[in-house]
Amino acid sequence: MNEQILADYCDCINRLWKSPEPSDYEIFVNITYKIWDNLIKSSKIKDDFSFYWSPSAVICVTAKSNKTDCHYMIGLDLFKKELYFDVSIRNWENIRNLKDEFMTQFFDVCTQNDFRFSPDSGPFYEKEITPEFNANYKSNIINIMHNYVSGMLLSKKERENISFGSFAAVWDSSKDMETILNELQVAFKWFYKFNYNLWKAESIRIQNRDNRKK
Repeated sequence: MNEQILADYCDCINRLWKSPEPSDYEIFVNITYKIWDNLIKSSKIKDDFSFYWSPSAVICVTAKSNKTDCHYMIGLDLFKKELYFDVSIRNWENIRNLKDEFMTQFFDVCTQNDFRFSPDSGPFYEKEITPEFNANYKSNIINIMHNYVSGMLLSKKERENISFGSFAAVWDSSKDMETILNELQVAFKWFYKFNYNLWKAESIRIQNRDNRKK
């Protein structure tokens, strides 16, 4: 990463956290676009992305994958004073198709870098029957499989309306910008792989279904 970009990004974020001016929002967005350009080129991902941003207490600059329709967000939380990166999981029903080797590598990376899975709609259970499920688990594996298994027990129609969850990386001011951007590169690479594998499994499922109709 260009050292000047690192310095400009760090200065801009510090200003936004302390006493933001209207121009600082635009500067943050423009530099984040450069960050995105670097991330995508460095990852060598064969995909096209479209970009948009939204201003609020959390400034989000999002890259939308044209291939998988996933939205990857780099955001700055002005209240919590945190920089974060997250993506929602699409085609979650295909988690059953992910290979053990990939899942092992993925969760190892999550553990090493403190990347977290957070459920949106689930888990799905009856508190009277299984009150033990009403807990905050520290394990990414337990959380995602808890959400997946309980979600798959619902009817197909109910599953269509589920917002499954997301993976996120969060950094506060205690980390230097170079470390943050290095970990951001890792997060983007592996979060993209996760969603790509789910998308690929869905594409194969649809293709097989269409072939059976011929």
